[in-house]
Amino acid sequence: MKLALAPALIVLLLSCTNTWGRSKTDIVTLHNGDNVTCEIKSLYAGLLECSTDVMGTLSIEWDGIASISSNYEFQVRYSDGSRHIGRIDSTGTPGSIGIVGDSGAIDSDWLQVVELRPLQTTLKDAMDIYLGAGYDYTKASETSQITLGLDISYEQERSRSALKLRHVTSDTREESFSSTKLNLSRGFFNDRTRRLFRYGNSSYESNDQLALDYRVSLGAGFGRYFIDNHERQLISAIGLQANTERDLAGEQQESLEGALRLEFATWKFDPPELDVRLTLNLYPSLTDSGRLRGDSDLRLRWELYKDLFWDVTAWGVYDNRNIGDGNLDYGVSTGIGWDY
Repeated sequence: MKLALAPALIVLLLSCTNTWGRSKTDIVTLHNGDNVTCEIKSLYAGLLECSTDVMGTLSIEWDGIASISSNYEFQVRYSDGSRHIGRIDSTGTPGSIGIVGDSGAIDSDWLQVVELRPLQTTLKDAMDIYLGAGYDYTKASETSQITLGLDISYEQERSRSALKLRHVTSDTREESFSSTKLNLSRGFFNDRTRRLFRYGNSSYESNDQLALDYRVSLGAGFGRYFIDNHERQLISAIGLQANTERDLAGEQQESLEGALRLEFATWKFDPPELDVRLTLNLYPSLTDSGRLRGDSDLRLRWELYKDLFWDVTAWGVYDNRNIGDGNLDYGVSTGIGWDY
């Protein structure tokens, strides 16, 4: 039942997207003088994605572009966290980009722009979906593991929503174990110049290895982008969350805990293209003295073909207060991922 919700959610989200798209009249000029007439879809992680009539969808490195122009309005995000809305003008000085908005024209350094999103866009274009699946088998111990992962994000002008799901099933000679983690979060950009944001999140967890039947959490806090450029990203956040949980023995508990988060991402475009993302969370309890929980996720992706990736995922979950045999559960999985 839990896993059946993920495909259903994807179908529902995709069925809600509009079918219209704007005309392909944007102009991208490369440093070698070539012009590409296209529809600019987005700029993120140093890659400008644009759709053409004859070459399909192209991904162009941002520092390889001399200028772009468009008659449509875009939301522009800079490395200092500020955001502007306007039309992109190619008449600026070399090494700069001009944004023409209601308050006039703004010229900025080219490499200070870290994200572009068209305002006139479909839900499909504003949404990023990544689906991964892995299978591992050890013959000597007759142990198999299946890992399924789903990441969905949707960004609007002043907020970003994300859904993350990981489900792991492990089978040994004697028994089977499973763990599930589902997290839904929404961040609000509340300080454009200091890269601050507010967030709210809810999550569901279960883990047989840690004797956890379920844990439901609801929390909120604030965070900051410390690094945000074309090569890497570093984010930290702090907050509070309330939990209700039950172990496999049937004992139920409610608690309040702090939430500390650190996210780091880096990428390179030279073959083979690589994307690395690391997330660390710590949850010191405020109502259960001495209790400390934590979890981590590490994902490495190499692009094999357009939107198809070789995926290596490692994760760990820690709880120093549980009725299971140990306080740590972890796993490593290799498989295939698809970016929609």
